[in-house]
Amino acid sequence: MYRQIRVSENDVDFQRTVWRVDSNEPIQTYQLMTVTYGTAAAPYLATRCLQQLATIEKKKYPRVSQVLQSDFYVDDLLSDADSLEEARRIQDELITMLQGAGFHLRKWCGNHSQLLDNIPEKHKQQHFIGSWADESQPIKMLGIMWDAKGDNFMFMTKVNVQRLITKRNVLGRIASLFDPLGLLTSVIVKAKAFMRRLWELKGGWDDPLSGQLQLSWNNFVSELSLLELLHIPRKVCAANATNIQIHGFSDASTVAYGACVYLRCELADGTISTELICAKSWVAPIRQVSLPRLELCRAVLLSQLVTRVISTLKLTSIPKCFLWSDSTVALAWIKSSSKQWKTFIAVRVAQISELTGHCEWRHVRSEDNPADYVFTRAKPRQNC
Repeated sequence: MYRQIRVSENDVDFQRTVWRVDSNEPIQTYQLMTVTYGTAAAPYLATRCLQQLATIEKKKYPRVSQVLQSDFYVDDLLSDADSLEEARRIQDELITMLQGAGFHLRKWCGNHSQLLDNIPEKHKQQHFIGSWADESQPIKMLGIMWDAKGDNFMFMTKVNVQRLITKRNVLGRIASLFDPLGLLTSVIVKAKAFMRRLWELKGGWDDPLSGQLQLSWNNFVSELSLLELLHIPRKVCAANATNIQIHGFSDASTVAYGACVYLRCELADGTISTELICAKSWVAPIRQVSLPRLELCRAVLLSQLVTRVISTLKLTSIPKCFLWSDSTVALAWIKSSSKQWKTFIAVRVAQISELTGHCEWRHVRSEDNPADYVFTRAKPRQNC
C-alpha cells in the first residue's frame, strides 16, 4: 500500500509518497546528503553550500572566499581583478578550493588569453576552444551578451514584425528586452509608455490594436535591430584612478520618470573618464499625479539606485556622491525637515534623507540634465 514518509533535507521537511511492502512498519526519517534538484529547497541549498564553503575556507583563502560569497549567481561565476597576476591567483585558488569540495568549474572564458592557458579544453567555453575568443561569437553572460575580446557588452534582438498585434503581444515583447543594468532605458521606456497608452485605451488582452497603433508598434520593433550596433565598455574605471566620484541624475514627465548613475574617474595624468553604470525607469501612474510629486518619486528612485551602486562597487573607500535634480520644488522638499509636510511628501523625504545622508544634492539645468532626454521624451507618438 502507499504510505507517507517524512524526509529531512538539511532542516527542510517535505513529504514523499512511496511504496511500502509492510504497512505495519513505523514511519522512518531519512536525511539526504546531496542536493536533489526538483525540490522546493534546491535553489537555496545550492547557494547555501557555496556560502558555507566560503565561511569554512575564509582563513585559508580570504580573497577567494569573498569572491565566492559575492560573485556567484546560483551556479554562474562573474568576477574581475585589477591585474592579470591577481586574476590568475584568484582563478587558481578558486579551482583548488572548489575541487576540494567536489565542485568542478567548467565553461571558462575571459577577456585575456593567458587566463585560459592552464584550463583544459573540455572545461572552456565553446567559443574559446582552439583560438582565443572568436570576436564574432559573443558570450551570453547572466542574460547579457559579452564580447570577451573587445570587453564590451552587446545586445542581440530578434525582430519579428507581426501583422496582428494585441496587448498580450506587446507585453511579451517588452518582457523579452532583458536589460538588468538599464543600459537600454532610453529604448525600453518608450515601449513601457506605449503599454501605458494601451492600458488607458482599455480593451482585452487578445483584442487587435487599431491600425495606427499597430503601425507605430511595428515601426518600433523593426528598429530594435539597431541595438546590435551598440557596444558598451564593461570597464567603467581604471584601477589607478586618484579621484572617483558618483553622479546621479533623475527626471520625470507625466508619462515616465527615472534615474541614471555615472561614475567619474580622474587619473594621475589628469585624464577624466565618465561612464554610465546603470539606469532605471518607471512609468507614471495612469491616475493623475502632479509633476512636482513625480519629481519627488524619481528622487526616491535615484536614492535607491545610487545606494545599491555604492554597496556593489568594490572600492576601498566610499566615493564622493553628487545627486542632481532640475526641480527646485523637489530640492526644497529634500533639503527640509519631513515633519512639516503631509504624508505623501513626508514619507519620501524621510526615505531620501536616510538613503543619501552621505550625498550632496545639487541643482542642474534641464538642458544639462542627461536624464532629461530619456524621461521627458518618452511620450508616445502623436498617431498613438
